[in-house]
Amino acid sequence: MKAWWIACAWIALLGVDGRGQDVAFQHEGREGTVTTVLRSAPEWNALDLVVVADGYGAAERARFDADAREVLRLFEEVEPFATYRGLFNVHLVFLPVARRGETHLQVRYPQPVPSNRMEFDVRRLHALVGRATVAAGFAADLIHVVVNQDRFGGTAHRGGRVSVVSRNRDARNRQHGLDLLLVTAHELGHSLGGLVEERPGDAHGHDDHDDHAPNAAFDRAQTPWEAWLDRDAPLVTSRQRPPGAAIPFTRGFDPDATPVGLHEGAALRARSAWRAQPHCIMRSDAASFCVVCREALVVAFHEHARPAALTEAAVEGGVALSIETWLPPGQAVVRWDLAEGDDPSLALRLEAATAAGARRVVVAPASRVVVRCVVEDTTPWVRGDRARVQRALVATLEPPAAAGGSLREALGEVGGASGR
Repeated sequence: MKAWWIACAWIALLGVDGRGQDVAFQHEGREGTVTTVLRSAPEWNALDLVVVADGYGAAERARFDADAREVLRLFEEVEPFATYRGLFNVHLVFLPVARRGETHLQVRYPQPVPSNRMEFDVRRLHALVGRATVAAGFAADLIHVVVNQDRFGGTAHRGGRVSVVSRNRDARNRQHGLDLLLVTAHELGHSLGGLVEERPGDAHGHDDHDDHAPNAAFDRAQTPWEAWLDRDAPLVTSRQRPPGAAIPFTRGFDPDATPVGLHEGAALRARSAWRAQPHCIMRSDAASFCVVCREALVVAFHEHARPAALTEAAVEGGVALSIETWLPPGQAVVRWDLAEGDDPSLALRLEAATAAGARRVVVAPASRVVVRCVVEDTTPWVRGDRARVQRALVATLEPPAAAGGSLREALGEVGGASGR
């Protein structure tokens, strides 16, 4: 719980006078800074989000700080980011441009208004972030660029872990819910969650068809959200809108109080594509993700972070194995068992530790054994394959006389477990 209060404090303090310590770096003859503004977990375990400023002049640091505050509202106001903020570290990269109107990434809008699709030089982005993160000593898992332009814009490649948005301070956009916070959430839905658009197309759109998209169905008989589907919910056909017409913003949408069914209009297609609920951030008409998109994001958090760690310490009577997690408080269930070896007394001890919900056990094996600990996220936001929110950690222990009680920790590939 302490880490969560620290996270809240960092978010509240972000600004010219409340930033963390700047770390300088050089890129293309200019000096920039990296600032860690949210540190919730060790770099090895966290999902490190890098927010990059592009198009801001040397005298516009305060403007970028204000925009970064809007982005960080994500961890206060938008689920599932708010509940899982303990898995995130956030860093700001600021490299001023020489002249107003310039961008380091050569950002452009290749299609005419009303399209908001942006293009940029991804190689220049990775070069910039690479220089910054090497200087600051961490690896970037997720990159989000804020461009100093008021025109509404955003783009991200599905699952590509890179997104770009404009600062989007046009008051007309904000009236429709298209503020920097929600545009950020929408683009992170693409880049981190692998989500597709849930709106029908417009004159400048394209077919976002993907049979494996978690939040779009192209066959009414086979949906990716079978575990959520309410069979009594009516099939909703689409209403045709003029090309490019804005979808009204819906305030107060509660995904948990809304039936999950089939609503026609998704993946930039008005027909023959369905979404799970009527509203969603991925449809750009609500301040909440639908239950299916929220589930996909929680699974992505588990795939790209390591929300649990197994440590050992020599104690009187053997070796203490301890589990630490960065999952939401009260949401982690720990199960111990003997994966390899023949030690009935140890197996019983591990069974008792599981029954008691213990996160620390002391073991003194008489022969070589492998102790496994499975940490499961009990979130009700995942109904599909529960193994995707589990992580197995194993410890190989030798008898003290044979190997001095040494421990080797290895990550098991259970569900969403992944290595760095």
